[in-house]
Amino acid sequence: MKKLAILVMVLTGALGAAVWWTSLRAQQEARRIVAMLDAQPEIRVLESDYQPGWLTSRSSIHFELRGFAGAGFQSGLEALDHPESRARIGLNSVHTIDHGLLPLIEWIEAGGEGTPVVAHVDSQVELDQETRVELREALGRLPAMHARMVVRASGVVEADFDMPVAELRPKPDPEDPSTVTGRFGGLRGSAVLSTAEGSAAGSVSLPELAVNDAAFDVEIGGIEMVFDGARHPSGVWVGSLTQRVGLAAYVHRDLSELPPDPWQMRDQDGKAPADAPMGPAMPAALAPADIQLSAEQVELRVESRVSGAFLEATLDFEAMHLSTAGREAEFRELSQVAGSLSVASVNAETLGGLWLGDESVGAGPREWLTRLAPSKPELRLPTLTARSSAGTLNGSGTLRLREAPRADDAWAGELDRALSGELSLDGPSALIGDPEGERLVSLEEDGWVALRGPRFRVKLVLEDGVLTSHGTEVPWPGREPEELAAKDAPAE
Repeated sequence: MKKLAILVMVLTGALGAAVWWTSLRAQQEARRIVAMLDAQPEIRVLESDYQPGWLTSRSSIHFELRGFAGAGFQSGLEALDHPESRARIGLNSVHTIDHGLLPLIEWIEAGGEGTPVVAHVDSQVELDQETRVELREALGRLPAMHARMVVRASGVVEADFDMPVAELRPKPDPEDPSTVTGRFGGLRGSAVLSTAEGSAAGSVSLPELAVNDAAFDVEIGGIEMVFDGARHPSGVWVGSLTQRVGLAAYVHRDLSELPPDPWQMRDQDGKAPADAPMGPAMPAALAPADIQLSAEQVELRVESRVSGAFLEATLDFEAMHLSTAGREAEFRELSQVAGSLSVASVNAETLGGLWLGDESVGAGPREWLTRLAPSKPELRLPTLTARSSAGTLNGSGTLRLREAPRADDAWAGELDRALSGELSLDGPSALIGDPEGERLVSLEEDGWVALRGPRFRVKLVLEDGVLTSHGTEVPWPGREPEELAAKDAPAE
């Protein structure tokens, strides 16, 4: 009897120790997740709370996405005529954490693969009050996201998450009736996070996202994203990202509502307004017409790594059946567009400092370029291919940041002096010409293209603020070329 009592006491102590250990590990991992979130430059943890329990604990985190995610959200609301929003996406997450023996027993029964499971977590993530109100007034209400997580003793968190389908409609406003409607096609994904290594890998899919208004329609379908990466000690994110879109379509019904285009638009006689900025003319037929754009099977693949002091990154892209159309413009279609971009000579520490610093949220292009200029980074386009029924277009180019932009108000004028580069294109004339051939003649007369039988060629070079085409200076958007400025100068 005494031995049995001792055995019971030992078992009870072991069980108690196991429960205590899993509870402690669950709390430690919860704190590490909060610290991992707060260490990301795009995320700011506003408040967190953890309420420990014997077998079940509860936690909550209030955080916001800033940086590019916040700026993109703000831009989207501005496009829907709601300019008062802040550049942030606020989120509230609530977690029920089951620890103790049950997760451990289930892990053993499943074969004991991987490190021991210390907790199962059921989570709900939704927009905070500020972001929810902003989005509801502009577009409608998004449902909460539900997530199920497995937390392991090694610091690995395995998560599956989903959001239900939702019809989007803004909150009614009698003083400003909105015609915007939309559809959120639901979201599903999975991820594996390592709090010890600061890495993340997973996939996300969104079958459909559509926004409709009296003036425009936007439809994106078959969205998929696959990622695998980690935060480098310099602060930059390295790894791989693949983004796929099955269909992307945009229709605008009234171009007169758009702000003036920075590129000059000519009238039906080929003449430009006297005060129009200088640059290549857009097709005149598109000026008063509807625009319809679409693309299928779009895929972007990004690979990045740090070699020595520099970040190296490549972007491969491909899209099928790109088409443009307008009420008075001829239909054009590219059966395939593919190419590759690469970034070189970007100092990883400098970029990481910008990314991790608060200044990245409000910094403009001048600040970023000024900080990055000393390493003279390059953007290379080694290959560009566009196929159509008229033939194949091939291209390549390079853009270099030679020096920091000068600190004065002439932003466009000083930016072109800070940059240098070249662009070469060779393709079938029918790809850019109109049935009458007037556009090709105009482009050749202005010096933008050189015609060689049924094909056209473009060879642009930018150096010391001067843009040349086939060796002849051509107008640079935003400022007159040097020779025109000299010609218009008063005689001494």
